[in-house]
Amino acid sequence: LTDGLVWNLLLDGDVNTLAFRNVAGTDPFLWGGILPTLFDFSREVLRLVGAEASGSDMELLTEYMQSVTAPPNPYTLPGGRFTPEALRGKALFESGVGQGGAGCTACHSGPLLTNRAVVAGKTAGMRTDVPSLIGVYDTGPWGRLGQWTTLDEMVDFALGFTGAELAPADRDAVLAYVRQLPGDLLYLTSARPLSGSRNVFHQIDIELAFSAPLSSGQADHFHFERAIDAGFAPMPGNWRLSGRYARYEGQPLPLDSQFRIRIDAGLAAPLGASLQGPLELTFSTGPIAEIDCTGHWYLDVLGPVAGTAELALLQTSGGHVAGALLDGAGLIDLDHLEGFVSGTTLFIDPFPVISPFGEVMVEHTEIDLYDDDGDGIADRGDGYLHTPFIDLDVVARPAD
Repeated sequence: LTDGLVWNLLLDGDVNTLAFRNVAGTDPFLWGGILPTLFDFSREVLRLVGAEASGSDMELLTEYMQSVTAPPNPYTLPGGRFTPEALRGKALFESGVGQGGAGCTACHSGPLLTNRAVVAGKTAGMRTDVPSLIGVYDTGPWGRLGQWTTLDEMVDFALGFTGAELAPADRDAVLAYVRQLPGDLLYLTSARPLSGSRNVFHQIDIELAFSAPLSSGQADHFHFERAIDAGFAPMPGNWRLSGRYARYEGQPLPLDSQFRIRIDAGLAAPLGASLQGPLELTFSTGPIAEIDCTGHWYLDVLGPVAGTAELALLQTSGGHVAGALLDGAGLIDLDHLEGFVSGTTLFIDPFPVISPFGEVMVEHTEIDLYDDDGDGIADRGDGYLHTPFIDLDVVARPAD
């Protein structure tokens, strides 16, 4: 799922199109790592093609996008097993340079072979999100600018980047391992809710999907926990495994709470695939929305970058908010805004704005809402929006 071309269409400058598969759990997104969640990426893709979608449509699109996985690897032995040369390459891949290895796991670690960090040095003058290597064999060209047209070139660069000095046969073994990935690695292909989600519906059906059917009798590899003062405590309930899926069965979730799902390394599939490292997903529920922001609004942005945007907001059950941008005032270049109300505060999901520095991502917007007449409908609001460069004050006032 890549055209193999270099574009300058989103927020990342000139970049090679990443193959869009096996992306669950590989946040942040884009080569620069500037979009924190897959939901944010879905929204930017729709904005790019001029499509419109509701918040629920966006969630469905995001669930589909994280379900796309690589086809069976043609370079492995039957059943996805590594060849003897690739197994030797795996040992070199995982060994540090000081131990005579390739040192690759400094960046490409964990069950999806990415540390999910943004690092410097891989492309001159740019910080680059570390991509997963799952199914990398046919996703060329490789590199942020598509500068490596063969997998051999990419591996040679990577070995130079780590400072590894390998004999030709060892270099070829590392190449064989990378080409045969994922081999017998078991990995997560989708999760509901998405890791990092906020204000999750308290009656959500929690479901995880993996790259292969799971062996029975492994429910003890899954741990669902709620944050408490001293750490985390187990949630009452049970995990049920069926085929590729693990589903949590329990009571509705407590409101205004943080949760994590931990999956132990060693989770196995019948044909030998296994999870090479532990996985962790986090999400939170919010308090019940105590105020309704549905209506026609002006949003005044105050500071070095200033202007007034006009938007219409619709708040639905659970506090979810969808907004239609009526006038971006030359600041905001998209049709929809998404967010949620938690208590009496409106949180708006990240969106881009036009600034003297070019297009900049607003990473966080928080507006306190006030109900002056006691009818449950917001009458005004004030707060701030946060960008990588500056925080700006915002004032919300009714347009009608």
